[in-house]
Amino acid sequence: MVTKVATCGISELLLVKKAPGQVPHLTVEALAGLKERLATGTPFKSYGEIVEWLKTEYNLELTYATVYAWVHYRLQALTESATSAKCFTGLTSSGAF
Repeated sequence: MVTKVATCGISELLLVKKAPGQVPHLTVEALAGLKERLATGTPFKSYGEIVEWLKTEYNLELTYATVYAWVHYRLQALTESATSAKCFTGLTSSGAF
């Protein structure tokens, strides 16, 4: 420790270093294209269709779970099938038999 202070100086020891972290699965271009398609383009029928679209358009091999996490949780978007399913589950029951 004393030798490190002598060679690098005390300021080097006090620096807070940050790990680089994992590289995102979606590229910046693919994410921008996906956001645009979700906002203005033809709606996707399923998350599987998004997986295929990303494979053909951007040559990305992503799993269904990865695409679901990005679209559903990070972008907070719904597919066409999820939107129609939401209509059916939104019904409330009166509780009477």
